[in-house]
Amino acid sequence: MKTSPPVRILPAEYRERLMRIAREVSFPKGSRLFKEGGYAYRLWIIRTGNVSLDLHVPARRQVVVETLTNDQLIG
Repeated sequence: MKTSPPVRILPAEYRERLMRIAREVSFPKGSRLFKEGGYAYRLWIIRTGNVSLDLHVPARRQVVVETLTNDQLIG
């Protein structure tokens, strides 16, 4: 598995440990990785596509506050 820029800045010892337990996953469009106020039990590196971070606003729909793309971290 190729390492992405956020992982390359880690010291070699930590990068190697992380890469040993890493695995590639894909999510269908519209999937929710975690909910506001909940816990993110994993860390993801976005290789392709994008992830929208949204926030619940009372009496309105979800509001997108940030969109993450390639080589950014989420979790």
